[in-house]
Amino acid sequence: RRIYKESKEDILFLKFWLKSVILHTETAPIFLVGTFADEISSKRGLQKVDGLLKQVLIENNNNNNNNGSTVARNPKDRFVYFPIDNSSGNGIDYLRYQIENVTLEQEYVSREVSLRWIRCLDRMLAKKNKAWVKMKNVKSVVKQYGITSAEELDEMLRFYHELGVLLHLTNTAVLTDIVVIRPQWLINALCMIVRDEHVHKFDMDEMENVGLLDDVKSLLADGLASRDLIEYIWRDDEVDFLLDLMRTTMLMSDWQFNDERQYLIPSMLTAPGKRVTPSESYTSQNPSCMFDFSETFLPFGFFERLICLFVAHSGRQRNSREAVLSNSSGTVYFGEETVLHLEKTEEKIYVQVEPAVRASWCLKIMRSMLHKINEDFLQSKLRWQVKFKGVRGYISYELAMNLKLKPWFDFQSEDPVDIRTIVNSSLW
Repeated sequence: RRIYKESKEDILFLKFWLKSVILHTETAPIFLVGTFADEISSKRGLQKVDGLLKQVLIENNNNNNNNGSTVARNPKDRFVYFPIDNSSGNGIDYLRYQIENVTLEQEYVSREVSLRWIRCLDRMLAKKNKAWVKMKNVKSVVKQYGITSAEELDEMLRFYHELGVLLHLTNTAVLTDIVVIRPQWLINALCMIVRDEHVHKFDMDEMENVGLLDDVKSLLADGLASRDLIEYIWRDDEVDFLLDLMRTTMLMSDWQFNDERQYLIPSMLTAPGKRVTPSESYTSQNPSCMFDFSETFLPFGFFERLICLFVAHSGRQRNSREAVLSNSSGTVYFGEETVLHLEKTEEKIYVQVEPAVRASWCLKIMRSMLHKINEDFLQSKLRWQVKFKGVRGYISYELAMNLKLKPWFDFQSEDPVDIRTIVNSSLW
């Protein structure tokens, strides 16, 4: 009904949402469901919604080189969406029928799977009161069904992980040791920390009674969660596993600027306020560059993950000052001298570096971290252009490189830097 009213805000949000879904799951079928169809009285009104949705899909396809094949069609009405009557439930059975049909057409449905794999999964899922299983118990189960090699066990867990039936990560020893058989438990746990305070409020009386009121205020104001708060919220339920998971997915980084055990949760950062002020030497004269994502778009969470990597690396540098952050900007320090200023807009990330002699070093790290996030979470589908601020505006990366634009391409002023080591070590 909101699309029917041609709300520009809702149409823009729909475009962004579709881009995000297709970016993460390019080949997965997408069903567009139009709720509150009972409030649109005529067939012509439903056709109007269909026309608006088709225009959104056309614009997205033109901008992202996607053929739109992931959006499931409604053959009965010849729409690109499925209207649902909220009052009577009319349309729900047909939607369910189409979902089943499209699902049966997927390649993974017809893949042959070992019968003992299925029995192993059934045995693990039979643990009704358990959300996860220790690896030693998994090995004990699969051994009963003739799976004795580590290679076959890894292949089975990887297959079920890719299907989303269970979750098994291998980035650290703590993650490897647990197989999550109830993924909803994981979502619930993360949502206890990463939450919209306006929707899911903390019980402040309870927090005050247990002595964690200041810890909650720090999380809501500065995005910093104490170890005590995390252990209380998660009730000591595999805290180390959940922390490792958040580090691996760049939802969190260790805050190593004081003696307290704290963690930065970038998605909990608030809008810029008085606390977010650049350093005294921050001026328009500092070397500036821009990462322009307008060729595709800048997804939710991308800037936050970048902040995670920078803060983690900053915390490992001796004498680094505490980073000053908001949900759209940040000032991060590397040691006593180097300062990086970041500012995010709808489609761009602006960067300033001080002193100028550190510009090429920061550029190398910035580009490497962006590529890591793109590879690890977006299958390298995101595209951007790097531009450098000159006297008459911004110039392209290629032109700046050919001109050996200083200080960005003044490599003689920089010591050699092992980018891969820096980026990988930023997570741990």
